[in-house]
Amino acid sequence: MRNGPTVVPLELAAGLVERATPALAGRVAMAKADGASRDLHRQLLASHRVPPSRSTLEVMGNAVGSALDQRRAVLEAAARRSETLPDGARTLVLGLDRTSAPMEEDLPPETPRRPRKKPYVRSPPPPVTVNYRMAFVGTVAFADADGDILHSYKYGATREDGPDPILHSMMQDVRRALHQDSSLRIVVVQDAAKEMWTLVTGALELEPSVRMWEELVDHYHAMAHLWAAAQAMEKRTRDHGGLEGRASKGRRRD
Repeated sequence: MRNGPTVVPLELAAGLVERATPALAGRVAMAKADGASRDLHRQLLASHRVPPSRSTLEVMGNAVGSALDQRRAVLEAAARRSETLPDGARTLVLGLDRTSAPMEEDLPPETPRRPRKKPYVRSPPPPVTVNYRMAFVGTVAFADADGDILHSYKYGATREDGPDPILHSMMQDVRRALHQDSSLRIVVVQDAAKEMWTLVTGALELEPSVRMWEELVDHYHAMAHLWAAAQAMEKRTRDHGGLEGRASKGRRRD
């Protein structure tokens, strides 16, 4: 095709991804998920590698991530077909939560900018602001008879995506696990936020492979509730203790 994309058969045969070998592309994607491309560039240099520039790593990571996201459903389905339960798995643990994450959001072009102390040589980028939005996270874990975690899958979604993609993936994991062992115990462990419980239990109710499940508040939040209760009991004990002390003294005087 005239002026069309250039296709290099050797690159296709070698499996190059965004001008990188599969190993480097995988390393870039992993680093992009964990942090900034600047950190990856520094780590590669410290490992005596000759990496591309930091900006190239950033572009490469974004391109790989976008391509994976477009094919996420297909890739997840293919991965699940090859997955087997960890040896000794007895319990399937589910949890959904959300966390506050900084999100860069565009502002209207006419938004006034903060005055600069030095002249801006290059063309200024469009104005943005950083707002903290609620991003969802989900976990599917396999535990043994003692409750020790053997393996886990973790999912994340932005505010725009919402919890639905995470819940869909979690239910697919549940279906695959129960297909291999229908006797698995299913336990939902998360904090006491009612809206989170509604989302998870609603998804479990719609999943035909699930017959029953158990619900637990996670250890951290359970301890926080117990601590609040202990503080209230201690205050009440101190108050009542003072009254009883005065009453007993009165009885002794009688």
